[in-house]
Amino acid sequence: MKKFYLLLTFIFLGVQMLAQDYTPLTITSGFNEDVIAEDTPASTHTTAAVDATSSGANNAFMSINYPKAKVGLPANGLITSIATATPGLTFQLAPYDQNNSLKINANNGTGTLAVQTTNKLIKLYLLATSGSSPSTFMGIITFTDGTTQTFSSQSVPDWYDQGTPAIAIRGIGRVPRTGTQNPDNNTTNPKLFQVAIDISPDNQNKIIQQVALTKTSSTSGFLHIFALSGEITPTCFKPENLGIQNLTATSVDLTWTSAGNTFDIKWGERGFNVATAGTLVTGFANGGTLSGLTADMDYDYYVRRDCGAVDGVSAWAGPFQFRTGYCIPTGAGNNGDEIRNFKLSNLNNNSNASEGTAGYKDYSGTVEPAILEIGEAYIASLTSGTGTGNHGAAIWIDYNNNLVFESNEKVSVIASTIASSTTANFPSFTVPATVEPGIYRLRVQYHYLKGGADLDPCSLTSTYGETEDYAVQIIPAPTCFPPLNIKAKRITKNSVQVVWDAPILGTPPALGYKIEVRTSGRPGDATGLVRTLTTTNLSETLTGLSAETEYLIYVQSLCAATDESTWSRISFTTLCEHPDYELTTSATDLTFCGSREVTLTVDTQGIVNWYNSQTSTTPIHTGNTYTATVSATSSFWYEVTTPESATGPLNAAAVSTSSGNWGTEWDVYFTILESTKLKSIDIYPSTAGQTGRMTFKQRGATGSATVGTINYTTVGANRTVKQVVPIDIQLLPGTYVIETTLPSNGMLRNTSGASYPYSSAVASITGNEYLPSYYMGYYNWIFETGCKSLREEVVVIVNDVPDMPVSSATLTYIYGDIATALTATADTNNSLLWYTTETAGTGTNTAPTPTTDAVGTQTYWVSQVTANGCESERTKIEVVINQATLTITANSGQSKVYGETDPVLTYSVSGFQGSDDESILTGALDRTAGEDAGTYPITQGDLSAGANYVIDFTSADFEITKATLTVIADDNQGKIYGEDDPTFTYTVTGFQGS
Repeated sequence: MKKFYLLLTFIFLGVQMLAQDYTPLTITSGFNEDVIAEDTPASTHTTAAVDATSSGANNAFMSINYPKAKVGLPANGLITSIATATPGLTFQLAPYDQNNSLKINANNGTGTLAVQTTNKLIKLYLLATSGSSPSTFMGIITFTDGTTQTFSSQSVPDWYDQGTPAIAIRGIGRVPRTGTQNPDNNTTNPKLFQVAIDISPDNQNKIIQQVALTKTSSTSGFLHIFALSGEITPTCFKPENLGIQNLTATSVDLTWTSAGNTFDIKWGERGFNVATAGTLVTGFANGGTLSGLTADMDYDYYVRRDCGAVDGVSAWAGPFQFRTGYCIPTGAGNNGDEIRNFKLSNLNNNSNASEGTAGYKDYSGTVEPAILEIGEAYIASLTSGTGTGNHGAAIWIDYNNNLVFESNEKVSVIASTIASSTTANFPSFTVPATVEPGIYRLRVQYHYLKGGADLDPCSLTSTYGETEDYAVQIIPAPTCFPPLNIKAKRITKNSVQVVWDAPILGTPPALGYKIEVRTSGRPGDATGLVRTLTTTNLSETLTGLSAETEYLIYVQSLCAATDESTWSRISFTTLCEHPDYELTTSATDLTFCGSREVTLTVDTQGIVNWYNSQTSTTPIHTGNTYTATVSATSSFWYEVTTPESATGPLNAAAVSTSSGNWGTEWDVYFTILESTKLKSIDIYPSTAGQTGRMTFKQRGATGSATVGTINYTTVGANRTVKQVVPIDIQLLPGTYVIETTLPSNGMLRNTSGASYPYSSAVASITGNEYLPSYYMGYYNWIFETGCKSLREEVVVIVNDVPDMPVSSATLTYIYGDIATALTATADTNNSLLWYTTETAGTGTNTAPTPTTDAVGTQTYWVSQVTANGCESERTKIEVVINQATLTITANSGQSKVYGETDPVLTYSVSGFQGSDDESILTGALDRTAGEDAGTYPITQGDLSAGANYVIDFTSADFEITKATLTVIADDNQGKIYGEDDPTFTYTVTGFQGS
């Protein structure tokens, strides 16, 4: 339950007199125009208009006897003022067929009214108005003794406005002096005002001879003076300057200014008749205390002076109005010149248009107080209504709680600069250090064409304004600070996530946070409490809530066992009882790499509408599944609504077995119970290809308004084929009619058995224009119901596929080299996967190291993978293992003797890799052919080191040396002297071969 704080206030109005003696004054000369039409045409029966003629206005007052007049000035010209402060005051108008107004238009224009009277006056009243715009004037009163009294500038409102002077008569209509000259029987306007002029005490025993007037405003206004009246000088003067002091909820001190010491008072509830009602207290002292009052009540009091046996008692002075609570502002009306939002600290109140009464609304007991800290500065703001023009504003806080908004309690003002439908910030104000903690009343006022510095908390000088009251809770500077930025997120029909920020001042609350979940009231109230819980987190998901229920969530910081902050508050309303639902989309359709077709799926018995934005009003698809090709991260939204509602019989058979052709165009009546959309209606046409029309009209007291027209062409025949006619018209609650234009050959209807109404949760078909037993052939009305779930976002995350990593396309090694692991360059934060196949296979994060133990080509592939698993295409890397060089050098000095068999040619070897040695060699060296003595080059022959080596061969010469022949001369050879020598013989050995 909300706590209502008693904030007591008072208002006071100027002192007036009741049962005074008034007298109309006879004006013998001075009127210069006839502006009151007693007969038609008005242009003939008047000499001038009340307002301007150049503007096209050109209007006059009219008598009640004017033809066709329903309102008007009294036929006898005697006006009794309606002003409550001057009961009995009358004015006598001049005859309507004569000049009856002193009309002054020019700035500094003048006029004089000569007066005939024998009465001495204490107050003079001028019956006046102004046409086209307000006027001001000043004047000089001349008395019969030749003395004068000057009065300063007085204001007269436009005859269709109001202002400071009291209204003497209103709602008297007017008549144009051109055109048809028929009366405008306005029951509110125009108005005549009574301008009061106090006669100074020195002149209250003199008789007025004339009143001279000077207009002191521009030519846009037309000043009119119609009559004079006065308050007769009494023999016993009434008290003046009535007031109050020390107002409480049950008592008040009454004060006034007067000679004498003996007084009577009468008091009672606002508006009592002092002559017949009220409580009389005789011998009441000036400044005495009136007790026994009731809180929050409007009161009047009157006071009169007892002048003794000779002069008797004075007239009652009063009423002085006060309230045992704050003053209720007067002067405003409900219109667009209003406050639509007011913010201060935690207070953020939106108000509806014309929400208050007579331009005033008290939120002090219904809106949570604004929490203000002593010594802190605050900026308030208001958002204005639609009323055009500039406006000013002011804020008061009754810091001393004396029920009065005093001038030094006006804490912030805005000049007349606020336009319509805008938000304006007030200048900053600081809560005084001298204010005690507690609950106080704040008042904010918004006023047309008046700056905040000039505003009065208890009255407005224009109907175009508004005043609002709020409570403020002033607290000491805290040691424990409340949580900030409390928000309600993910509001569903049964749950909400409440989040907030830790206070920025001090340290985070040591004991966490306390939460109160309420349907009404303030923290600590028993009524309205749903649950209380604590948490050390900065959020809490609340479940088990009721659908379509407004909740209040309060959160406070718990700094220590005895140190708690003030409460932060948020309100929200859970959603309606929509169908349950669950997103059942496969995870592979929610996150993937590159582009693919996805299928989003929601499991529900309701209707699923899919949207491409959070705020879109037009679905991109309706159905439990939605399929789309997605190439980049995208969001989709869905909401679940209740199934469509069918109203009315499904077909003719559902009504009765009696049916026939509908050929006469009767209206069909129905009622909409809640806002909805009519989606379709079924008909059964007699002939295909004919046109028909349904005109939907909302019915009201002043007639029917068309809300939609549906044209259709029939597609069925013989009244047996159902045709679904799309309607798609949004309908508000109310009563409606379908005006029917039938296809030329008609359509199916029931001729008996109807049982109206045919109702559903959203609509009721109530009857037709013909007979209640007939059902005209609109069957199976399908309505869209309005219960919707939270609009849920589905994020489809499409991760980019990275480019192929960068690496050398070909690497070369020599057989037997020591190889290093392969390398490639990946983008930042990506990793590499190594493969031995171009496709498929399982990658490894470890880069392979090529083997060099065999000559040939090895092929590897590498890809890069992002942190979210997206893998690039594979980059191919070829590793070529080339042959190592084996250096073979034929040994020098190899030879044989001619004729011998060649020896095995020898050589030296270098360049073996690893564990290879000469054992891997096959074949042998060779030499150039030839057996004669000489040198022959040694060749590689068929010597081979296998596929892994290329031989670098260095040759040498192989030498065949000559063989040795042994020649031995035969013994015993000789000759005889003188003979020729014989042929010597010898024996030879050592020949080779043959």
